[in-house]
Amino acid sequence: MPRQKLAKPVRIPEAPVFTAFDDPEDFWVVPGYERNLPHWRLTGATYFVTFRLADSIPQEVAERWQKEQSQWLFSHGIDLHWRKSDPERFRQAIGALDPASRAAFEHEMSRQFFIELDRCHGCCALRNQPA
Repeated sequence: MPRQKLAKPVRIPEAPVFTAFDDPEDFWVVPGYERNLPHWRLTGATYFVTFRLADSIPQEVAERWQKEQSQWLFSHGIDLHWRKSDPERFRQAIGALDPASRAAFEHEMSRQFFIELDRCHGCCALRNQPA
């Protein structure tokens, strides 16, 4: 699909309108995003954005995850430090992992992430207050 320039919204709809991505020609992938979710742009669409505050994951939890990731990689013959010291070696080693094993590990790490978010750590400055 050809890359298109990002467009400014033409106008905000008077009433909420759901526009499905029925025809792949209607939308395009936003360049520069290569994570787990696709990032699309559709002219005239309304977007919903979710974000978290910096204190929503405690430092000790993030450090525990880093240690778990490092141990898992080490158990598969990969040194986490290669990510910075030898990126090509790290990329090749990750690419050589059993896809099912890697997917299972990434799924578990993602599950843990959302469990921690649901625990509402931090100041919760954006929490909805009862009216």
